[in-house]
Amino acid sequence: MTFDDKKKSEERTFLVAIDFSDCSREALRWTKSFLAQKPSHIIALHVIDSNFVTECICQKLGDEGPIKKKLFIEAKAKLRDFLKQENMGEEH
Repeated sequence: MTFDDKKKSEERTFLVAIDFSDCSREALRWTKSFLAQKPSHIIALHVIDSNFVTECICQKLGDEGPIKKKLFIEAKAKLRDFLKQENMGEEH
């Protein structure tokens, strides 16, 4: 096993679900703390609830495409701010 192979085998990737709640903030902080001294990657994931989109359509708030686009744009900005508050960003 070469040094590069060993290094790759020690790297870890963690997925943290983000819903912008205090619980998800704590989960992200715990993960950062746990991985602090190890080569690693954290993937922050926010999922848009399809039931919410369906309910918006039923309430005649718009069509699926524009609703999803608006939710995506808003969630992306909110996630970017959320991660900045935790001293994380795309470069981390």
